[in-house]
Amino acid sequence: MRLIWPEVFENDIILTLPQAEALLKEAAGGRNKRQASPVPYSFWPKLTISYEFALNDGE
Repeated sequence: MRLIWPEVFENDIILTLPQAEALLKEAAGGRNKRQASPVPYSFWPKLTISYEFALNDGE
């Protein structure tokens, strides 16, 4: 990923000072593990996800 503007979060989000402080506080507390949902009925079995490949996807 190319850095466009160094003062933004995740290269595209402008945070307020309280938002940035909350993120730093959260990061200082360590990382919580997440559990994936293994139950099959929690998924959408007939969901269609539309997508297309563009010519410049590899750039």
